[in-house]
Amino acid sequence: IPVLNEGILIKKLVIKLIKLKIHKLIDVLIVDGGSKDGSIKALNFAKKYLIGIIIINNNTGLSKQLLAAYKISYKKGLETMNKHIDSGADPRIIGRLVYKILNSKRPKKKYLSGSFIETLAPFLKFIFPQRLFEYIVMKNY
Repeated sequence: IPVLNEGILIKKLVIKLIKLKIHKLIDVLIVDGGSKDGSIKALNFAKKYLIGIIIINNNTGLSKQLLAAYKISYKKGLETMNKHIDSGADPRIIGRLVYKILNSKRPKKKYLSGSFIETLAPFLKFIFPQRLFEYIVMKNY
């Protein structure tokens, strides 16, 4: 979120995230463009309640603020993807499954592959409320 003199908006946003009970599930990246209205106090208020908050203070303008935020988001996303690739399923298992599908006369509509929790996930999605399912997925990833 690029901000400049948005102290009141930041407090409202944090309060709304707390009311929705998602403030511990999401990361918030706030890039301040040199606010002079007390936004820093609001950012410190946000730090108390938000788990994944990153605050950058720079006075370089909106485009530089967005660029700084994109760089951090990209780096964090890339680290997460690499972590999941390293701990992912063995590609030979997927290859065997694809070979089986291609050589079957009557392929099924669905095929499941992966660890126990990964194969159980489609069924859990129908059983659990959406927020609970998303919380479980976020905790495992």
